[in-house]
Amino acid sequence: MTVTSEVTMADQAEDLNRLVGKRIALRDKIKSLNDAHKLAMKPYNEAADKFDALLLARIDELGVKSVATDAGTIFPLERWTASAEDAEKFRQYLIDMEEWDLADIKPNVTATREYLEKNKMLPPGVKTSVFRDLGLRRS
Repeated sequence: MTVTSEVTMADQAEDLNRLVGKRIALRDKIKSLNDAHKLAMKPYNEAADKFDALLLARIDELGVKSVATDAGTIFPLERWTASAEDAEKFRQYLIDMEEWDLADIKPNVTATREYLEKNKMLPPGVKTSVFRDLGLRRS
């Protein structure tokens, strides 16, 4: 199969059955290549993880925030996460204490769509976007 970014005039004249077949074949090839790449990368990613663990342990042993070498500088990174273990308790705390900065507030997509259908307008301060794509299923 030749990879092309254009649908040729001949392709446009083909029936949908053939076009869909070509698209499925392309999807399968992309998956195959991605799977092979993931498999080929596995030992490299595992080795990198081992190096990272070793280097983080050395930083901890030295009791420093970073280490500069001729080859490069290493330093630990921390990524924090937060989740509501008890959503109702958290929500009530926000309301009672007015600690709004503790929460990321965003519109719920499903509720917003239902509101729009019912009221023929969006809730104040809400903007929606629709992204259209193609669903594809093998017969």
